[in-house]
Amino acid sequence: MPLHPLPGLGTTPEGEIVHPRPLWLALFGPCQEEWPLRAVVQAYFQRSHQEHGHRFLKRNLLVTAYQTPDVGNMERIIGQLGTPARRLQPRGKPRGQPKGMRLAPRARQKVVRKGASQGSSAASRLN
Repeated sequence: MPLHPLPGLGTTPEGEIVHPRPLWLALFGPCQEEWPLRAVVQAYFQRSHQEHGHRFLKRNLLVTAYQTPDVGNMERIIGQLGTPARRLQPRGKPRGQPKGMRLAPRARQKVVRKGASQGSSAASRLN
């Protein structure tokens, strides 16, 4: 399958891809030396199509909302895996406010009224 230059990217006379801005890509995995640079860049630019497809599946087709009726094995798997969270530590009960303590009443504030459609001058005339 011949690889064509990608839209928005230029090539040198030797066939190397030239980017309008630097593009840093990292490829991880056991076969990373076998991938040519052009195929890596092409796969990177195709990721947006995949992301749109996943969003369509989640939003419109409700793929993530599907619940299987077969739940017989889930309890056993979760019990074997355990949890990454630490055990809860009791912290005791808070004392709260002392008995008979009364808070000072809040200071009264002026009421702010919005004006009609005449702008800020109408708001200042109402007060």
